[in-house]
Amino acid sequence: MDITQLRYFLAAAETLNYTKAAKQLYISRQALRQSLTLLEKEFETPLFENRRNKLSLTPAGEYLCRTGREAMEKFDLAAEGMKQFSRQEGILTIALSRSLFPFMLPELDTLFKYFQERYPTFRLDILAVSNDEVIQAVTEKTASCGFVVQMPCVRQGLTMDVLAQYDAIISYGDHIRTDSKCMGPKDLEDRLCIGMGSLYETMRPFYETCRREGIQIRYEVVPSTIDAFYRISHDRALAFDVLIEEPTFYDRGNYSVLEGYFWEIGILHREDSAQRDREQIFCRFIKEEYLRLKREKR
Repeated sequence: MDITQLRYFLAAAETLNYTKAAKQLYISRQALRQSLTLLEKEFETPLFENRRNKLSLTPAGEYLCRTGREAMEKFDLAAEGMKQFSRQEGILTIALSRSLFPFMLPELDTLFKYFQERYPTFRLDILAVSNDEVIQAVTEKTASCGFVVQMPCVRQGLTMDVLAQYDAIISYGDHIRTDSKCMGPKDLEDRLCIGMGSLYETMRPFYETCRREGIQIRYEVVPSTIDAFYRISHDRALAFDVLIEEPTFYDRGNYSVLEGYFWEIGILHREDSAQRDREQIFCRFIKEEYLRLKREKR
């Protein structure tokens, strides 16, 4: 049985009239009957019975009608999806957190280039925005998916494909002298702190701890990494930071671990996206290539 035979059978099963079914299919009645006869010979069982010029389905015909309709719907959906691919329909809008560059995800330009070479029919529209705006864009469906850095949390209707995890630290300038290798929320109370996004959106576990324990933080959002370095040096701010493998612009000694917290860097996307198949291809490719590049660097 091929897909054309199945389509012919379903038309006959739905109309229970060979003439009407043939008309719907734009074929002759003879061609329809011939196709159905071959199908019955293949399965070695009748699919229709005709009593007093009234057509009805046999039990085998009813089974094929029920299961075949579902198969036909999936086939038509796949065929339509392929047409969209060939017509380059459905742009993937990618929201990208400015805080990830240039240090936390330097491989991303290369990953996008590899993706476009592998899937030339895909169209990517890259939006560079703040970390909070990435989360907002994906939540409100103005972006297909987004690259973010966040402390792990559950977001209703959203999924995070994690690329990497890093310890959370508090970095600071030479003006702070401390022998403590660890800090907690209480150590930051009433001190000027800066971070990549809002406490609630980007650092929700830390935010919930502060709310639960009544800890007040003087906090400002500073999305740009370069601006954050300036604030640390000139405004004596404490920065919520990511302990990457090879810190570049701050001394490895000028930080304390934020005990009990860590960061996730990854791709945030909706569970109910209308472009789910495209997103899965994109996310899977980026994740596999990212891990490959990391292995090659070791």
